[in-house]
Amino acid sequence: MKLDSSLEIFRPEIEGKVAIVTGGSTGIGSETAKTLAALGAEVHFCGRNVEAGKAIEALFPAGNAHFAKVDVTKPKELERWIKKLPVVDFMVNNVADDTRVPWEKIDVDAIERAFAVNLRSHFLAIHAALPAIRKGTGKSIVIMGTSNWMRPEANCILYNVTKSGIVGLTHALAREFGPEFIRVNTFTPGWIATPKQLKLNMHAAEKRMLKREQALPVILYPPDMMGPILFLLSRASKAVTGQNLLGEGGKVMT
Repeated sequence: MKLDSSLEIFRPEIEGKVAIVTGGSTGIGSETAKTLAALGAEVHFCGRNVEAGKAIEALFPAGNAHFAKVDVTKPKELERWIKKLPVVDFMVNNVADDTRVPWEKIDVDAIERAFAVNLRSHFLAIHAALPAIRKGTGKSIVIMGTSNWMRPEANCILYNVTKSGIVGLTHALAREFGPEFIRVNTFTPGWIATPKQLKLNMHAAEKRMLKREQALPVILYPPDMMGPILFLLSRASKAVTGQNLLGEGGKVMT
């Protein structure tokens, strides 16, 4: 994998460390897993797309990228995968389900599914990983949010409500684990041009809208998210915890 040269400054922080990435087989998660592995970390990442996960593994003949098919809505399955690791330095909780569901079609099953993927899975993953994180030296957790709940799009009620809860979870965990020097932050992308979004939702009109409404008139792609994520993982952000860092081109500006 060819790495953006600007990210090489993080190599001393990342090389030789152990990282977990949930939702790491596609989108921003896969870019995160690949970037961490390219910087020399031992990366354990999960997802549902086995073909994509195995393809990422194949990019790293040194064997430092390890894919596991895990259903994060199944607590015991998630816990078994994470608890295999005795030491963890970094954790990026990326998994999410942004399925558009109109208000009239929301039912109990849809609500429970949204909470299970977008909020509960992060809580359970961190709970399972904490003993290993305490033994690591990186001691940084990043939970991926979304700017959508700040300026909502139509039919995204379930996604927005559950993802907004990540900020509250981040605040609580940062306060709880601060005395142990474990940092917890949210990183909030905007509408990022992942292959999924380009196929399903981000067409010419949406691209024009983003360029018009963002302070930076550009379309953002997964590699553009790596600098902020690495910053939050590294000691360059050692004074930063309990924060929500936005990477959405200046559309929201909190």
